[in-house]
Amino acid sequence: MIYQWRIKSNRIGRLRAAVDNHPVEGPTGPLRVTISLGVGSVPHAQITAPAGLIAAADRALFKAKERGRNRVASLGQG
Repeated sequence: MIYQWRIKSNRIGRLRAAVDNHPVEGPTGPLRVTISLGVGSVPHAQITAPAGLIAAADRALFKAKERGRNRVASLGQG
């Protein structure tokens, strides 16, 4: 399972980097866009229902935002 998470984590990191590295044309020129992502995954001891998965991802998103812009966080990260 750790191996699978590393693969997913790498993909999530690439998604975050792709958004960061692709300016969006705005009315006054290019705009830098960043994203923060919260990730929940199963199986996990604390996630027993679909609503729990959404709640875990939501908690992780708030954790990512607390750490600053352009971050990824997952359930179980300190």
